[in-house]
Amino acid sequence: MLTMAIAPRHISGGRFNPAVLIDLWAGGRSTAREIGPCSVAQVLGGIAAGTGIYRFISSDSSSR
Repeated sequence: MLTMAIAPRHISGGRFNPAVLIDLWAGGRSTAREIGPCSVAQVLGGIAAGTGIYRFISSDSSSR
């Protein structure tokens, strides 16, 4: 997890949870302009990952 947080730090600040971004915005530590694209990318990435996992599990169970 540490590597995942450090590697893209220059892009996203190492934040992978949209709730953390919202918290930073609510606390005045970040602007909506900064967190908007990251939040959208995180949600889309989660949907893509969930779809991939679902397809992997579905294809695995049908071959039994």
